[in-house]
Parts: sequence; structure tokens; C-alpha cells
Amino acid sequence: MPKERRKRISQAHQSSAKIVTRIFALPEEETERLIQNKECQEASANELFRAATSQPVVNPVIPAPAQTKKEKKQLKHELLLQRLTAGTSPYSKSHNRRLKRKAKSNLSTDLASVEKALQTVVPKVCVSEPKLDDQASAKPAKAVGLIGEGKGATLSKKQRQKALELERLRQTVIAQNPDFKGNPFAAIRTHAQNSLLSHDNVQNTS
Repeated sequence: MPKERRKRISQAHQSSAKIVTRIFALPEEETERLIQNKECQEASANELFRAATSQPVVNPVIPAPAQTKKEKKQLKHELLLQRLTAGTSPYSKSHNRRLKRKAKSNLSTDLASVEKALQTVVPKVCVSEPKLDDQASAKPAKAVGLIGEGKGATLSKKQRQKALELERLRQTVIAQNPDFKGNPFAAIRTHAQNSLLSHDNVQNTS
């Protein structure tokens, strides 16, 4: 069987790696392609420099700084608290029901408030004055304890002694009165008018 021929090993170098096209740092949409016109090709470098410097400079728009993760979390927390506290009661539903029942019971059992309301609504009743006819027909009140009136019963021995003792004390007081010292008869007359029962009263009583 014939032997396989050995391959000839070439002394030449292997072919070099292909050059990969350059990847720019900026993305494609942010790059700007310059299209050269015939005028630009014919113009000198100084003219091109003057034309570039004469164009208005546009201030670049500075983007707003991006919020950090911590700031976003804090903002979400604040919005949640605002939604929870807006239009809601800090108490539970059962507590709110108890408060409503208590308010209703206070309305039904508070008699003091009803009395105040009646005083403001109901006008004050004016007290009617007595008529002149009633005054004329009314009997004059009798003075109590007049001399000559009588009680229909005789006094006992102790009652007489007590009356005499009272009159004795009264005499000493009358003697010290300045009106009695100045005019005794006038003082006796006024005392008699105030204490003795007149004849008109005797006729009316009979």
C-alpha cells in the first residue's frame, strides 16, 4: 500500500487580522456629517475660520439632573401620605359611628338646650294689672292686734301677767322717747290712732 505524501510546510507568515471599522464614542443620532460644498472647497482656511466664528453661538441645553433612587422613593412616600390624609378621618369607622350616636343622644336628652330655645322663641307673658273694679270690691285688710278687737276668749292668769309685764317695759321705753318728752299728748294721740280700733271698723265687723 503506498504511503501518503507529506504536506509541504510553507515558511510564509499567516495573513494578518482584518482591521475592524472604528466604533465612535457617540451614538449615530448625535453625530453630525459635514457635507463639503464647492464653495467650501475653493475657499481658503482663513475665510472658513471667519465664517465659523461669525455664526451665532447656541448655548447648549443643560439637561436636568436625574433623580437618585433615594429621592424617587422619598417622593413616592410623600405622595402616598398626602393621598391617605386627604379627606379621611384619623379614627376608625366604628369610632366614627360611636361619635355620631353620642351626638344624636345629646340632641335628644339635653333639656337645658330646649329650655334656652323656648325662652328665646316664646315671648314673655306680661303680668296683667288688676282692674279698678276689683280693687274697689276688695276688702281692706284688717290690722292685726288692735285694741278693742277682741279674740272671743278671756285671758288666763299667766297671760295677764305677761301682758302687764310687757306694758310696764313699754312705758319705760315711751318715757325715754324724745317725741314723748317734747309733746306727750301728741305722742299719745298718734299711738291711739295706730293701736285703737275705730268705730267704723266695729260697725263693719258687726
